Amino acid sequence: MTFILILVAAVAVAVGVTVFLTKKGKIRDEDGNLIPDVLEERATRVKEEVADVAKAAKKVAKQSKDVADAAAGKPRRGRKPAPKKATPTPKRTSPKKADPDGEKNYVTKADEEAAAKSAAKEAGKSAPKMRRRPNKLDP
Repeated sequence: MTFILILVAAVAVAVGVTVFLTKKGKIRDEDGNLIPDVLEERATRVKEEVADVAKAAKKVAKQSKDVADAAAGKPRRGRKPAPKKATPTPKRTSPKKADPDGEKNYVTKADEEAAAKSAAKEAGKSAPKMRRRPNKLDP
């Protein structure tokens, strides 16, 4: 009980000092409502932050339900994972004669490299390496 009386007395003294300093002009109060302008500005900023935190807390609460459902083994609700991308088609480099079997009628770069390696093996040499084009930025 005495703690509450001491707390009320301390708050009353703080309010009295603030009102006294505001009346003397030491603390600026443009609108004359006996609340210092600094406190009014801080109060509006605190309100904005509380609104942002409340919005974020609502999102967290919704997602915590999803976590509980996942732990229970239920299927996923929210955003679905992106579908897998198809593998790219091989780049065509040079036309080839049409096969009577109906297979591919083009040659890929991998086909050309494999052919060069097998030809080099037959000749008893190591396969030729592909040369890199010089870059303008190379020293």
